[in-house]
Amino acid sequence: MKKIIALILCLAMMLGCVATAEEAKKENIGKVSVNGDFNIKGVIPEGYKLSIIDSDSSIITATITTEDPTKPWMTLNIAFNDTYTQDGKALRLNDVSEEEIALIQESFQESMTEPTFEFRETGLGTKVMLIRGTLGGVSLMDFYSIYNSYEFDMVVIPGEGAEDKTLPDEIVDMVLDFMTQMDFEET
Repeated sequence: MKKIIALILCLAMMLGCVATAEEAKKENIGKVSVNGDFNIKGVIPEGYKLSIIDSDSSIITATITTEDPTKPWMTLNIAFNDTYTQDGKALRLNDVSEEEIALIQESFQESMTEPTFEFRETGLGTKVMLIRGTLGGVSLMDFYSIYNSYEFDMVVIPGEGAEDKTLPDEIVDMVLDFMTQMDFEET
């Protein structure tokens, strides 16, 4: 009986350590305070570092870069938009009407050359609009979503040293994984 209790305690401690280790991998991306204070945390892709450019009460702008010149660079913008709050309820892109999505797409068409649009989902079921196009002659992917009334915009460009300036499909998976693991923690 004592061995079983010891084994159960040992397993519980190991699971606690694993959970703590998983949480330790999440970096603080920034703090916003619009409808309450939130710390936004996420798991930064391996080999990359997060640099906060701007963080005020409703906006976070950050870069996610690597020293490997062949790997893509990312810019993350998170901004509260009360347009995406309805009857006091925070909305996701899943909740936005087709007309509103068409307006969002129009804004990308104004700034990008021949953008294409497709929809994906994060691991938590939040709809993400993936826009592929060029801006100033540079091929890029833009991941746009709305979560908890915040607009997320992640722009990914090829690394300066990349031989192939098109972005491979595994980058799509990496960014969707990043967005899936992002946490809003109330403070």
